[in-house]
Amino acid sequence: MYVFNLGGLCSLHIWHCVLTHCSYFVGVMPRRKAPKQMDTQSVQGASTVQTKRRKSNQSAVSSTTEQSSSTIDYEKLANEILRQQGKLQAQPTNCSDSHSLNPLPQENITVSPLPCTLQTNSPTGGQVQCAASEPRPQTAAEGTVSELVTRIFEGSFPVCTSFKSPTDTNSSSQLDHLNPSACNLLSRALSKSSSTIYKRSWDMLLETFPAITSLPISSSMLCNFIAHLFNSGYSPNSIATHVSAISYVHKLLETTDPADTFLVKKIMQGCHHSAPSKDSRLPITGPILHKLIQGLQSSICNQQQRILVKSVFLLAFNAFLRLGEVVVKSKSLTNTVVQREDVSFVLENNSPVEVLLVLRHFKTNKTKDLFQIHLKALKDKTMCPVYTLYEYVKIFGHHTGPLYQFIGGKPVTYSFVTKHLQNTIQFIGLNPSLYKGHSFRIGAATHAAKLGYSENSIQKMGRWNSDAIRRYVRLESFEI
Repeated sequence: MYVFNLGGLCSLHIWHCVLTHCSYFVGVMPRRKAPKQMDTQSVQGASTVQTKRRKSNQSAVSSTTEQSSSTIDYEKLANEILRQQGKLQAQPTNCSDSHSLNPLPQENITVSPLPCTLQTNSPTGGQVQCAASEPRPQTAAEGTVSELVTRIFEGSFPVCTSFKSPTDTNSSSQLDHLNPSACNLLSRALSKSSSTIYKRSWDMLLETFPAITSLPISSSMLCNFIAHLFNSGYSPNSIATHVSAISYVHKLLETTDPADTFLVKKIMQGCHHSAPSKDSRLPITGPILHKLIQGLQSSICNQQQRILVKSVFLLAFNAFLRLGEVVVKSKSLTNTVVQREDVSFVLENNSPVEVLLVLRHFKTNKTKDLFQIHLKALKDKTMCPVYTLYEYVKIFGHHTGPLYQFIGGKPVTYSFVTKHLQNTIQFIGLNPSLYKGHSFRIGAATHAAKLGYSENSIQKMGRWNSDAIRRYVRLESFEI
């Protein structure tokens, strides 16, 4: 059986051409000439013979008709149809022809906006370039990969869901069916800091491979990107974060995840084996903290700034805080640090005996629950985080905004605190390159382990939700 795709040509014209050549295939005999007129006597004399001839001719015509109907060559007929169709296809098509037909619908085809190609699920998996006469205007769901990624991490849904794998042509992304409320919830799945980091990862990928115009990317391209990061000096843990960012977008669009392949996993394993990550940051232990507090008397001349920095040091150590949870790294994070209204004191005889600290934003807070920290006052006021914080609040006197502010109301920055940390570390005779802002948190975990706290207790106090706590505890060798 033959199937023909007329492709918008005039079908009536084809069949007209075919029917004009039917005698070639069917083999119908030419029409008999009319007999000459005869006189009356000839007709009367030959009536008997004419009757016999008429019967004989009728029988012959009947047999000829049956023979002609049984001798149709369908293969030649089909070849002639194809030949006539080829001639018409070679001619320019008149779109205004009233007999022209629309192209037959093609099944299982996905159109990718960039580049304009037809993705088919044929065995060869080939691509056919579009030949549209006029550019089709982009809809809100289309655009470059860079625009797509920006919309995802800025929460401006709906996002482009036309970037699909050719094998997913019969499926539609669930993002197409989300209402505004669901889109809002989805935009809050990642914290602002995670969204910023993931967006930066995609910017690096598109800068490294500017030819990316559609998704998914291949696993080999992801492997080459991993190798590029490794050669650029990125640690295996940092590379894993970039891979997670790329995987996140592919999973969100319900397309093939290039990171979920054996090849990529082995490339990552090779990164860890070639350059095992080692945290060079040393902990600020109890004895080192004592030296730091004493060194502030000489490293910071301004009394107000000295009280401010001292309060940050003591609070970060005793509350297992990340430094970025109490001082701002950028203006956009002003509202994510601990606020003044999140701190309350318990007083006895006008002296603080306890402080309640409420954390609303921290790294592992996926459910946006509040985390309360209770700190009791120490007898030694020079090393007491409660008393020092209370003294700072009374001197600076602000009641709203971030907890740590300068006298003028500007929030205390991360760079301001780390600068004084480096200066004081160097003043007490230690290597400033080995102590960072996170050294307070590492030192708190190490100090708690020395005091006999269980790993589970330290994990809860430090708000760790994985075994990452094991990388923070730095115990010294036993003295024998």
